[in-house]
Amino acid sequence: MPALANDVTILTIGSRSFTLRASLRALASIARDYHDLQTLHADIASLNLGACLDLIEATTSDPEQFNMFVAITADHALLDTISQVRPQLLSFIEAFSGSNDTKSSAEPVEPITLEELVTRLFKIGAGFMEWHPSEVWNATPSEILTAREGLLEKLRAIHGGGKQDDDNVIDFAKHKVDQATRNQLNAVGDLTQHSLVP
Repeated sequence: MPALANDVTILTIGSRSFTLRASLRALASIARDYHDLQTLHADIASLNLGACLDLIEATTSDPEQFNMFVAITADHALLDTISQVRPQLLSFIEAFSGSNDTKSSAEPVEPITLEELVTRLFKIGAGFMEWHPSEVWNATPSEILTAREGLLEKLRAIHGGGKQDDDNVIDFAKHKVDQATRNQLNAVGDLTQHSLVP
């Protein structure tokens, strides 16, 4: 499971700092334009300026300030500036998606779209955890999944019983759903790989 701290990063762009946080609302915003995280990762790896700006705008704590910064920055200067923070943006995606988790699984899994990921996480937060929708939208994937694990541990302590696999929910700890994303994101950085298709 991704560490809670991995959902947040601070970018210094020019003389300004922007805090990026991968809330569920931010992921839903990204899902409108990107099919999955590996597509976004590949676009940013190739320094697609639009993709870089989309990720920052969706996840920054102050999108108005960021948009103002973009508006007053010359195009060539903006590209140079964003290229300097590209490694941080790539690490940010890898961290909150769990793709930099060194654990592996031999169990084959189907890729999941960003829209499906957002829907499943919302079901866990609002349905399973019974959080208010506004709390779910503000939470990060790791916060939702860590809270779910905490509730399961509490229920096992109260009612007994061992861990059981549940194929109807996302579980990064068991590498369900997410392993395909992990493999494909890792392939992006491997120059010997020429395709993201396993």
